[in-house]
Parts: sequence; C-alpha cells; structure tokens
Amino acid sequence: MLRNLLLYISLFTLLLLSSCNPKCDTSLGVAAQLSITEAVAGMEIMIQTQPADLLRNEIIYAVEPNTGAEVRVQKRFVRDQGVIVKMPDNMTGDVELLVEDPDCGGLIPIANLGSRSTDYFVDNPNFVTPILPEIVVPSLPNIDPIDITNAWISPQDRSYCLWFGDFQKHFLSNPDGSPIDEDPSTPEIDTTFFDSKFLDEKSFEFAIGACTENQDASLFHNNPVSGVVDFENNYIQIFIDRTGNPRVGAVEEYIGSFVDPSEILNPGFLTGGACIENPSLNQRQNLMVLTSQLTGHQLMLFKALQDGD
Repeated sequence: MLRNLLLYISLFTLLLLSSCNPKCDTSLGVAAQLSITEAVAGMEIMIQTQPADLLRNEIIYAVEPNTGAEVRVQKRFVRDQGVIVKMPDNMTGDVELLVEDPDCGGLIPIANLGSRSTDYFVDNPNFVTPILPEIVVPSLPNIDPIDITNAWISPQDRSYCLWFGDFQKHFLSNPDGSPIDEDPSTPEIDTTFFDSKFLDEKSFEFAIGACTENQDASLFHNNPVSGVVDFENNYIQIFIDRTGNPRVGAVEEYIGSFVDPSEILNPGFLTGGACIENPSLNQRQNLMVLTSQLTGHQLMLFKALQDGD
C-alpha cells in the first residue's frame, strides 16, 4: 500500500515538473496602454506599447465576460502608433484582453476595458459628444486655410453641431495683418496669422433644434467654444465650456486636426446632411477629427456647407 502511494506521488511530481517547463522564458513583456477605458461594443480601440510594433504580429483575444470564451479580435497595425483592435459586436461588460505568447504558449493578460452597450452612452454627462466608432490616425502635415465659419456636424449624431462664428471676418488677415472684408477680390491669406489665435467668442456647441424632437440634447446645447486653429501645422485645440450646465459642470479639451476623406474607413460618414444623411449632397471634403483629453474618445465633424451644395 505504501509502495503504491509513493509511486503515485512520484508520477504526480513528474507531471507537475514537466508542465512547468522552467526553461521557457517569454520574450513578450507587454506594458500596454489603451486609448480609452470604456468603449461601445463593436468599436475600435488603440493599444499602444513600447516599441509600437510589439503586438504587430501577435494574436489578441477578448474574454467574453459572461461565458469566459476567448474571442479572437480583428486588428490592424499603425506605424509608430500601435495596433488598433475592433471589439466584438454585442460583447458587453468588463472585458480582459489577452495576447498569445509566441514563446511559451498560453495567453498573457495585457489590459482591461469596459465594453458597453450604445444605451450606456446616451444622455451620459461623462460622454457628451458623439463617439466615433473607428480610430482615425490623421496624416496630413498641413492644409490650405479654409473659412471654418458655419456649422460642423457629427455623422454619428446629426443633431450635434459645433458652430464656429465669424472666423473669416476676424481671423483671416491681409498680408498687413488687417482683417479681410467680404469682397471676393480679397488678397491672398497670410497663413502665419493663425498661430495661437483664438476662435471667435461667438462659437458654441449646440443641438440642431429640428433634429431633437425625440431626444434630450440639453447636455450639448449652447455651450461656449474657444480654441486655436493652426493650418500651417494642421493643429486644432478647442475648449468646450459646459460649466453652465449643472449636469456636466466642466470644461472639456479636444485636440486634433483636419483629415483627408481617404482616411475615413466608413464612406457613409462622408455623406452630408443635418438630422439625416442626404446622399444628394457632394461628399464632404472639409473634415476634422478631435480627441477628448478627458475620455480619449474621438469626435468627427464635417462642415455642413461646402462649394457645390
């Protein structure tokens, strides 16, 4: 009896040692940072590592919170940035992201993310602006100056608008620095005038009334906007002041740039129109993508009116 017990103990010890494989030393040391901490199910997120290409060729999984199933996610690599992964549709809850260990096998945890339903973000004072479901990585180094005066609308919620007021009158200058007039024979714009110049104080965030009959848009209605537009370096920084709204009570900073239409994956986002898409309009050419410095979410806007409409 004792002899059989010793045999079983010896076999168990051998199996345990063989499974540990102490000679295996993984080369995949992952310290990952996510672009956001809460996402809409099915949207893209950026995973950044050092170096940026650490996860370029690795397989990434999301753990289904309810079943524990490990679901392989789609991903794409962005040079010098990291990998962009698409969260599985209909996966909601606290999701753990794992990467396949190429050296030792098994899966290594790299990050945790709150994956939420669309309803979670509706009328949520912590996420006021419409959420762009794809990650846009702008590549334009600079752009020719444009008059940004007028409404800029989100294709994700076509009732959401930023109005930039009197930009051309106050911030496009003649070579001598004087404001231009509305005469079409105005001299060529001096683009250096845009460095560190603030938007007109009459700029604001607002809800398009005709679109909001069946929704509460009070979170983003009539909030002052200020900021900087630098065409030479393609740099936009704006501040949306919601301190007058008791449900929000904060200023949210956004940083971004103008983007080329070819950088937008979903062509439907380029269709013009307030309230609803209007395919009769030309494809939108004037686009900006701004990233909230509070939530990490991106906001895409197109200029409502452009030449040819």
